[in-house]
Amino acid sequence: MRQRSRKKGYALVSIIVIGLFAILFMLALAGMLLSLARSEAVTKQKSNLLDAAEIGLDYAVSNLNEALETGNQSLFEVSDSLPEKVVTLPSSYLPGGGNTTVKIKVRKLTGAERLVHSSFGVLYCPQMEPLEAVSTQYSDPVRSMNLVDYGRIVEVSAQRGVFHKSIRAVLEPRLEAPPGGAGNFSGSPTALFPGSAVFAVTNLSLKPTGNLQLNSLGTSTTSSGSESQFTLKMQSNQSASLAGNTTLTGDLLVTNNSTGAPNNVVQLSDNANIDGRLFTNNTSNSSVQSTPGAQPTGSDNVDAVADIASGQSSDRVGANDSSPTVFNSGESPVNPSPVPTASLTSVDTTGDGTADTTNQFDSFLASIDSGGSSIDLNHGTVPGTSTEVNSYSTSQIDTSDPGARAVNISSSNLNATKIFVDGSNTADAVKIDTSMFKNNTGDPRNLQIYYSGPGNIKINVDGSQDFNGLIYAPNANISIGGNGNFNGALVGNKVDITLNGNMNLITDLSDLNSGGGGGGLVPTFNTVTSGGVTSVAVQGYRPTTFQEVPNLLVP
Repeated sequence: MRQRSRKKGYALVSIIVIGLFAILFMLALAGMLLSLARSEAVTKQKSNLLDAAEIGLDYAVSNLNEALETGNQSLFEVSDSLPEKVVTLPSSYLPGGGNTTVKIKVRKLTGAERLVHSSFGVLYCPQMEPLEAVSTQYSDPVRSMNLVDYGRIVEVSAQRGVFHKSIRAVLEPRLEAPPGGAGNFSGSPTALFPGSAVFAVTNLSLKPTGNLQLNSLGTSTTSSGSESQFTLKMQSNQSASLAGNTTLTGDLLVTNNSTGAPNNVVQLSDNANIDGRLFTNNTSNSSVQSTPGAQPTGSDNVDAVADIASGQSSDRVGANDSSPTVFNSGESPVNPSPVPTASLTSVDTTGDGTADTTNQFDSFLASIDSGGSSIDLNHGTVPGTSTEVNSYSTSQIDTSDPGARAVNISSSNLNATKIFVDGSNTADAVKIDTSMFKNNTGDPRNLQIYYSGPGNIKINVDGSQDFNGLIYAPNANISIGGNGNFNGALVGNKVDITLNGNMNLITDLSDLNSGGGGGGLVPTFNTVTSGGVTSVAVQGYRPTTFQEVPNLLVP
């Protein structure tokens, strides 16, 4: 009897213990479920706040763009005296309104931010930076024509109760009209290419292993009265060196800042010769030999013989006689313009009125590839129209890629082929062997390559195929090598020419700068001058970087 009672007691204790464990488990599970529910609620709350912050960013960009397009003042107008502006987003822009508060701050970049942006930002454009428009010493040559600070940062904080979410975005100025907008293109068209057929921001180096002759592609001299000058000009804002058997049938200008400059900003080797005149902002140069007088001497390497070359005189006259080399010339540096861009557009390549590809270069080439040994580049049209699409965008041009096909630019195109390279992170943005990339039109203006990044542009001229084209890449290092002829013009940061052959250079690109030239470059931006200050006529802004920030940026 006692044993039976004891067993019942054990059973009761077991039931009680199991019940306690069940209760504890249910309590723990309830806590977990409650915690999970709270976590999901917080996550949803933060997600909603992030959406609200993004709405605030869109509101700021839209307001800035609308103001630029209409000419009205933006709610977010900032200046040197008012470097930041804070606006609260109207609740009507938020789904359901609610208790969410969204505050938006638009501000100019601080000095520290501009330094970081210029040193590490892949989207940094020196040609839009006012500090790059003025040189204070030799080591910092002029790189920009823009004197107005258009850099903007947008910071947005969305807050509801104790929760908040903040974002920060850097805005990039647009040089073309915003999508769906007409733009406010006031002012005058920007002259994209300078008056010099070859221009380097920093160093211009001509160092062939054989012979290099640089000529004007067209009329070689022009006259004013009895005095003549060469039409071909080459220029650098910092330094230039001519070595090997190099002959420049034109003038050389080195428009450097003389503060902190070395003695020889121009270096001429024994066999290098300038047929025209030399202008430099230094006081002297030991490698330069030029003697005033009716005729150059046998030891001179700056001859100033435009009068003799033109046939107007058997002797040098005027400035060619008295000043073949001008030190402390006071010549103005080139202020490079920003690089234009190409907007993405649909393309009809078959003529049936429908879009079958875009103007993304690789996709376009694939769509017109007929499977032969090369691709004939014939422009497509805007779907439903006869308007040619002749501008293409790409991250890289590389004819050395194992899968690359030879490209032949067709002479049947009505307009110039323009390729805009946007590969800021690519070491070699352009790598062309002329045997694989041919401009068959015979006119260098019918192939135009534009690149705003800091990478390399490498052109190898194959002996059997000349390079015919224009290159505008003021931040890139350009190298031209091989054996053969380069026909066209180029702008780069550093220009290194080792070509053995001839460079036949276009000395007047004014028809391209004004939008002519049989489909040449139509400027995508204008300049405006106010109070003696010239600036780019910015058409709008677009966010380029997006960052979530844990702190409450705009309290």
